[in-house]
Amino acid sequence: MRKIALLLVLVTLGIRPSSAGENGDDLLIGVWSGGGTASRAIYGKLVITKSRISWQGETPSSFCKTTYTVVEKGTSDRYPNMNGRPTPGRTYRILKLKLGPPECPGNDGSFIFAFPSYAEGYAEVVTHGKDGRVTGVVDFDKGPLRPADVEK
Repeated sequence: MRKIALLLVLVTLGIRPSSAGENGDDLLIGVWSGGGTASRAIYGKLVITKSRISWQGETPSSFCKTTYTVVEKGTSDRYPNMNGRPTPGRTYRILKLKLGPPECPGNDGSFIFAFPSYAEGYAEVVTHGKDGRVTGVVDFDKGPLRPADVEK
């Protein structure tokens, strides 16, 4: 029943489910640097591997190192909580990540990554608290994942 409800929500938003090859998790893997003041202050840089995500913002309380699960994938001309109206001809590859276990010390519960088709190496991210409520919309620029970025 939950899968049917999720599919109805995706269809209502205009998001069509897609295969891993088309919307692969490999889009996530790398080092994502905060593109704006808020994303730099709160997250600094996100380090994302195949199963883990970590960040360290500019304050000691904005730290997390946890696992994640991709719980939704799709492609659409919009994403949940998008600022502004869709632009004709532009699409987004969308991945929703559920964080944990373990839980992060702050309120972060999930992220929706929206990768615009017109800007490679860029993502707009809608953050949600553990209660599912939107906590922010931030942006990141992608760099390569180097061995020094990943703790053994």
